[in-house]
Amino acid sequence: MCNSSWLSISIKYADIGHSDRSTSSKSSVNQRILTMKKLWWCCFARDRVISLGMRRPVQIKIDNCPFLKRKLSLCDFEDEMSQSEAYGYDTKKALASIFLAQCDFSHVATDLLTLVYPEQPSSKKGDFRQAHIMFQEMMDIQLKLSAWYLEFATYTGGDGYNVHYSSRLFSSLLSMYYQSARMALCNHANRLIADYDLSEFLQATIKSYNAELCDAVTDMTESFKDLADANMVKYLPASALNQSGMYGIPSDSMGNERSPLFNAR
Repeated sequence: MCNSSWLSISIKYADIGHSDRSTSSKSSVNQRILTMKKLWWCCFARDRVISLGMRRPVQIKIDNCPFLKRKLSLCDFEDEMSQSEAYGYDTKKALASIFLAQCDFSHVATDLLTLVYPEQPSSKKGDFRQAHIMFQEMMDIQLKLSAWYLEFATYTGGDGYNVHYSSRLFSSLLSMYYQSARMALCNHANRLIADYDLSEFLQATIKSYNAELCDAVTDMTESFKDLADANMVKYLPASALNQSGMYGIPSDSMGNERSPLFNAR
């Protein structure tokens, strides 16, 4: 079974658990709510990673699940931090913080994934006005992603994230997801420019996305290099390999490259 199938099963059972309200005591109800909240956020984060890596539409809609309307916090993991048999308190706290950052990233990336991998892709090409609207949407998404990464990089730059190799591994993995999102955005812009034949009119935009794409590829390479130097690449999940794959460059019917991003100088 593929990752999407396993995720669908997880969502199904999470939904069943959500509808089961057989517990009666207040403490057990509160614990169940917290457990379901964590479960749904795990499914949500996994859904976005699969969509990003496999180029597929997302499965979970935020409005359909009340647990996703309330963000997780470090307080929700407090009972785990001092009880872990694998990690010390500081490492567990760092790992929880990285997961919270991934939840925020998943939320920010939702608009990107909905735009780039819609459930029902339109076969009709709109007019230039529609293309302009889509470029405005992509600009907003790019700004939100950049703001998220700035905050993430600030937090992970502290010594607390280097207390254990696991925190370094997962923070690097999350950074790869971000670089992959940047690549997806640039590739989508590339496709729009080619489809609407706008390369003659959007030279500045082309150069901007060209620089963004090159920067994302460079940062992705550096992340792999750092992990390779630390002998930690072998611990990366399969999803990391999907994220690292370079998004294809559109070609014409003769197989010739027609990417304005790489032709612009």
